[in-house]
Amino acid sequence: MLRTVLVLITLFLSNLSFSNGWEEQTFQAEIGAEHQTHSADESGASSSVFIQSHLTKLIQGVGIKVGGNISQLQPDSETFAAHTNYNLSLGSRIFLSPNVNWDLSAVTSEQLTGEDPMAAVYRDVQSPFNLTNTQAYTSRFNFGSDQAKRALMLTYEHMNDELALTEKFINYGQDTRQNLNTRFQNRITEDTFLVAEYKFSQFEKSFASSSESTLNLNQLLVGFKTSYLSNSRIEFLVGNSNSKDSSKDKSDDTFSWKMTNNLNLSDYLIWNVSISEDTQDSNDESFISAKTVEIATDLRYLLTDNVNMTVELSAKTRQYGDTIKSKQELAQFSIAYRVLEQLNLQTAIHWYSNDDSRDRYELDGYQWSIGVLWRLL
Repeated sequence: MLRTVLVLITLFLSNLSFSNGWEEQTFQAEIGAEHQTHSADESGASSSVFIQSHLTKLIQGVGIKVGGNISQLQPDSETFAAHTNYNLSLGSRIFLSPNVNWDLSAVTSEQLTGEDPMAAVYRDVQSPFNLTNTQAYTSRFNFGSDQAKRALMLTYEHMNDELALTEKFINYGQDTRQNLNTRFQNRITEDTFLVAEYKFSQFEKSFASSSESTLNLNQLLVGFKTSYLSNSRIEFLVGNSNSKDSSKDKSDDTFSWKMTNNLNLSDYLIWNVSISEDTQDSNDESFISAKTVEIATDLRYLLTDNVNMTVELSAKTRQYGDTIKSKQELAQFSIAYRVLEQLNLQTAIHWYSNDDSRDRYELDGYQWSIGVLWRLL
């Protein structure tokens, strides 16, 4: 089934990252306005104005990051009223010693957005706009740096999403995810590290179209990471994934592996490739898990000091049960241009498709975007 072609006109918004940029104290503030068109019939069109800011502060061995984005969104619809969206972030890094630190972060947000066709393709209820409430927090211990002789990273993540659909904002479902990730690496030669990763994930889902479900995933991978060409890196890990549905006594084991290659050809050209095979939670509400093969690559090229180009490609194949398969493909080309020191423009075109052995879930189309961001401080 061919869905309508999608056209999206939106602003490029910067995001706050708690994992980078603790070396200096900064404060930034931006304002802007945007218009979005999500479908050929403009059922998901909207306009909004926004203001956002983020602060990094260092106080006696503790780093603090605060970020926020507030926007007033006006749907181009007689059935949806204007809505105030917000996203608030708080993060900290505690420097326990020169080689040990502890990161904490929390996010709360409420967003009314046009429906994402790839995320909604398997939903029983369709709506031009979705209202999502999100609460998330992360705790991470870092022992040693990435290039130290030994390094250990312990991470706990918790996220809860509540989704409401239609103009009455009827509660459609809730998705709660918890991740516990342990990564250890030990240098065995000048450029090569032995790497071991263990990850436990729990997914609790409750949707109007299905009963409550809980999926537990355990994954153990071992392998190596090595540097080459001065500042490029390749990593290859193999192991096992174990999945268990709370409604069943039986658990399933799957051979898993992943490869990542970060190739820095020059200061102006970076090429990243990742390939993985494992078991993941299912994007189809009729199934709790899916065996997944994913391939992704991106090429980033700095044309001039003010213009950069990015090409991104990805393909994800899922197997639900014994016979049903789907394949999602994405491609994006974008160009960003710094017009002035405070003014940035970006345009992108995004193609997508979903092929499924069940014809009713087939989908393809594209999105186009253009955006502007003005930095005040």
